Amino acid sequence: MSLTIAVDTVSDLPENLARTYKIPMLPVNIRFGRKQYKDREELSPEEFYSLLKTSPVHPWTTPMTPVTAYRFFKHHLESNPHILMITVSASVSRVYNNCKIASEFIEDGTVEILDSGTLSIGEGLLALYGSMLQEAGLLPGQIIRRLDRVKKRGFAMLQPENLVYLEKSGRVDDVVALYVGKTLKIQPVLGIEQGHVHPVANAFSFKKGIEKMLEIMKDRYGDEELLVGIMDSGSVAWADYLESETLNSLNTIQIIRTKLGPSMGAHVGPNTIGISAIPFEPIE
Repeated sequence: MSLTIAVDTVSDLPENLARTYKIPMLPVNIRFGRKQYKDREELSPEEFYSLLKTSPVHPWTTPMTPVTAYRFFKHHLESNPHILMITVSASVSRVYNNCKIASEFIEDGTVEILDSGTLSIGEGLLALYGSMLQEAGLLPGQIIRRLDRVKKRGFAMLQPENLVYLEKSGRVDDVVALYVGKTLKIQPVLGIEQGHVHPVANAFSFKKGIEKMLEIMKDRYGDEELLVGIMDSGSVAWADYLESETLNSLNTIQIIRTKLGPSMGAHVGPNTIGISAIPFEPIE
């Protein structure tokens, strides 16, 4: 029995990989004042960052309604009676709750909702891993149990150019980190784990930040095989450098490059880089 693995667009899953692995994406909404857009469908990441720089109002994201999620599930159940919907962490968004509500009204077919516990490409990595497990012949129940176990050990870090956009979005509650980031021009390194975002280091440059991020990843995973995502919202050269250093430092099975979409970009702003990883348990 096959399984349709789906994600929301907070996953920042590259469209070419979504097409290759047949992973449908349920869009969240991006609002600039009274104007609302469906992520990816009506507003690309490039268009979002252009608006972010020029708009007089700061954007915010809202989840799709349960009705929208229900219609999404019904559409994809026409081709496969079993869906696994992987969502952004329930601790930061109502996407999980709204998808859960929608799934309870499904009568013909099965929709299971998995809280990824993370943000951005960390969610996307889980979907890719699930697709790999399915290609290897694992059954839906085996795939879901494996993903539920692996997600608990996922970890991600972001290095914004500054804390300006985090402050605008109301996501900074660490006064000390905000003070340091503004007055001493230190770039913060933020960790993302089980839906919680917190400072893990400070650096005077992207280069130093990359060194610290990879040190933390190495301490956490050692030589374990990993699926890795490299994120950026404009600092492509530094993201290239992060990818190169990751290949030298970590035992990567595959590295996915992605552009941070509106859901994360609204909080960290342009010129952010980041890395996300999940363990790649051997497929026997």
